[in-house]
Amino acid sequence: MPKDTWLGIEINLNLGVLKITPERISNILKTANFLLPNKYLSARKLSKFTGKIISTKYVLGDLVLLKTKFLYKVIESRASWDSKINVKLYSDMLDEILFWKNNVIKFNLKKINTYSIPFTVINSDASNESLASVFDIEGKKVICHRTFNEFEKLLSSTWREMEAIHYTLCSCKSMFANKEITWYTDNYACSIIVKKGSNKTHLQTLTLRIFEILFENNINLNIFGFLETLMF
Repeated sequence: MPKDTWLGIEINLNLGVLKITPERISNILKTANFLLPNKYLSARKLSKFTGKIISTKYVLGDLVLLKTKFLYKVIESRASWDSKINVKLYSDMLDEILFWKNNVIKFNLKKINTYSIPFTVINSDASNESLASVFDIEGKKVICHRTFNEFEKLLSSTWREMEAIHYTLCSCKSMFANKEITWYTDNYACSIIVKKGSNKTHLQTLTLRIFEILFENNINLNIFGFLETLMF
């Protein structure tokens, strides 16, 4: 069985890839084009679109969770399934719909059982006072470091650990462009949030900033938390 289709997913064993079928991609784009011009939409229509995105998880992975957080927030705030929601008040949600309209084709490919040696392995940590990360490039040790301002010191340890990732990526994005990197953080929650997002606005905002750097610079990030490293 070199090539087959299962639940709307094309399985190509010759190439070792999974893809969403053209019919399902067309359906997602058609729905997005219908939703975006409307000023008022029901939670039911938004939920149907979100369901179409979530159902592609076998191909698109954790990205479907990261980029539907605001859709879910609006849906969960509904008065009823068919009551009208003024979607113009929810720009973050509209940005998610637009993201899928513009990028679902771009991300429609998953390689099966592939492994490649990472460009570098990064370890990061953050205290109440500062953040730091360390990694090697061609045998030379590189350290990224900065202190937190008074406001940042009051934020959660998870935010500070995530900012260590964000700051390092901002500082070294040209170095990491078009590369695969492995990242170790001692905050397990941080590793999960970077992959899947957070319902807490300040953490989700930082997660999306991290994603934008990865997306714009074609960086493939494999991140692991402390608990995950103990499993191997």
